[in-house]
Amino acid sequence: MWLIINHGYQINKTIIMTHKKREPSITPKFPIEVPTHTYGSPACVYKIWFGKKYLIWKGKSLMQSAIIMADSIERYIRLKKNEPESWLCKICDHIKKEKITSARIEVVDNDFIKEGTKTQLDVYRMLKLEQALLDESERSRTCLNNNEQAYVPSWMSERYYDDTQKFLRNWQKK
Repeated sequence: MWLIINHGYQINKTIIMTHKKREPSITPKFPIEVPTHTYGSPACVYKIWFGKKYLIWKGKSLMQSAIIMADSIERYIRLKKNEPESWLCKICDHIKKEKITSARIEVVDNDFIKEGTKTQLDVYRMLKLEQALLDESERSRTCLNNNEQAYVPSWMSERYYDDTQKFLRNWQKK
């Protein structure tokens, strides 16, 4: 649930700073500029830019997923983790090496409501778009993703089982 508090957002008692209503929100812990002033906080597929490199990501709530990302980055760096198989390893190595102090989000698409419904997400289309972006950036030196398949989080596989199964059946690595 979103509550507006002094031109900021509060989610689970975490204050997200917005300086004015027409400016992007900034996540706490690791600062990520989130374009809530333009998009609100819809389900979307987006890129998080860490300097000149980016990560392809998605979320059912733009702001909430950005907060989770910022918390994860801060925790990984603070605990001095070094887990090469972790999805955070490439990101945090880049942040440390390049001395990145903040990131910004570029929304790729935020129109995922199924036709004929008011609130049901088209999760299959979200996953297809994320997969297309991953495939497109497979050999890119600027992409920080270490996954070759779009990640299917539990909220998707539980609530949108048919869409996620359709995606998983149709996904084939070239």
